[in-house]
Amino acid sequence: MSVKRLGVYDTRMTAPAESIFDSEDVSRVERATLGERAGLRPDLKPVKTLRGWVGRANLTQLPIIRVAKLEDIPTAGLKQLGIVATEYARSTMNVESDGSRTIRKGHHTELTLTSKEAMICPNCGIGYIHPKTWMCNGGHPTETRCGTQQTEAHEVVTRPDVANRYEPKCKNVPFFAIENGELVLLGFITVTRRGGSDKAQNNPEKWQTIRRRVKGESPKWGNYNNEKSAFRFGMIAVEAHIDGKVFRTFATIAFDEQDSEAMTARGVSIQSRGVNLFDREVTE
Repeated sequence: MSVKRLGVYDTRMTAPAESIFDSEDVSRVERATLGERAGLRPDLKPVKTLRGWVGRANLTQLPIIRVAKLEDIPTAGLKQLGIVATEYARSTMNVESDGSRTIRKGHHTELTLTSKEAMICPNCGIGYIHPKTWMCNGGHPTETRCGTQQTEAHEVVTRPDVANRYEPKCKNVPFFAIENGELVLLGFITVTRRGGSDKAQNNPEKWQTIRRRVKGESPKWGNYNNEKSAFRFGMIAVEAHIDGKVFRTFATIAFDEQDSEAMTARGVSIQSRGVNLFDREVTE
């Protein structure tokens, strides 16, 4: 065992996930979601039920990272990481839970609506008049809007203007890498969920950072090392020895997308594209 960066030790050991989940009051639904995110093992038979996915999570062995105190890993013991809005206007997705299952509510966005004054069309009574051309609905007729020029419009109403969709970001996520087969804590990062994901999820969102990777160049989106690449997230066990007692909990970590296989080989089998592993926030 060797001392790693930022005071973290990789003990090269694992801990049973079930015992940690029991002590941290992880519900059956949350365990089932983690089970879906667990890497398939050849010694486990395929599962299709909630109970089966719970068992898959419980049988997972989490790699142990030893720290001086649990607070050294900000995500230790957190089932839901804090997400805040950014100034970047893109799409997001929300989920809900009814207590027995996690529900993906389709493609939703966090909206900030602005408004402005506009003149209503005196002919159709629905369309708005362009302030320069005086054309109803911009000159485009529809079933309800006439699309004609109306120079006599004078009734002013308040209408919705712009819907700003803000990307979420998550701060202070521990970023790990694999060096000589061991987990190494490189630092703490802020990740932003980027992307224009459509309803069919053909273009899934990516969690990325914006940073200057080459001195003198403009900042670019990507993961810790590569432009345009993204992060994945996984679960480890965090262990602290305090006053002769051993305390263990789980923690979410971030790592470069291309390190997924190396992380799996080290035992990080619960992995996700989303920062919150306990819900289906982001499509796999």
